Amino acid sequence: MYYLLPSSLKQSKLKLKFENEDGQSVSFDEFEPIRKMLIKCTFVDKSAHLLPVWRRFKGPFWDSLEFWVLPPVVQKRIEKHSLVLSPLYGFLSISNLIPLYKLKWESLCYEKKVKELWKPVLKEKSREIFRDKVIFNFLGDESRLLDFSTTRKTVEFEFYRKDKKVKSNARHKAYVLRYIAERDLDISQLDRINFYDYKVESILEERNTIKVTMKGEGRYI
Repeated sequence: MYYLLPSSLKQSKLKLKFENEDGQSVSFDEFEPIRKMLIKCTFVDKSAHLLPVWRRFKGPFWDSLEFWVLPPVVQKRIEKHSLVLSPLYGFLSISNLIPLYKLKWESLCYEKKVKELWKPVLKEKSREIFRDKVIFNFLGDESRLLDFSTTRKTVEFEFYRKDKKVKSNARHKAYVLRYIAERDLDISQLDRINFYDYKVESILEERNTIKVTMKGEGRYI
């Protein structure tokens, strides 16, 4: 099982030092040639202390996840199953230590968009590592860079406030991830998910995709 998590252009500049040796190495060495190329095309603050992904990234998803306040057992659960999709690194774990950097999927590197450099590599790698796995997809449009055809099941979420679809739903996805991880839910228990006044309205399954629609009355977010 994997939780697919987004990266963030908004990043923390905290000057903290983390000594977790397990977090030092970035996974998937086969991505290294692209990473080295991209480092030449973007700003990477090598003078700053490295921070784990969960502390480096900010913005609606990461601020709402509040990984640092979760119980250790829940942190370990998310760490074990997390895959963060990054325009600089490809895939990361939530515990990997990374520098401060600025790079978008739409940025240009050697006259090609970053997403175009990554797409063929990520498609191939995702087919391999997703094979027969359950994938909880908390990404946005960047999920198009991946291939979900080999998954056992891919779980995706939509949110409605009353009868209007929520477009800026990063916070909602973070709350769902917290709920799933805190209770260690599997795909047979998706109907139990709720946060604030949002509850599961429908669960539709088609081939290897499960679409969970959640609806709230708009009293909170």
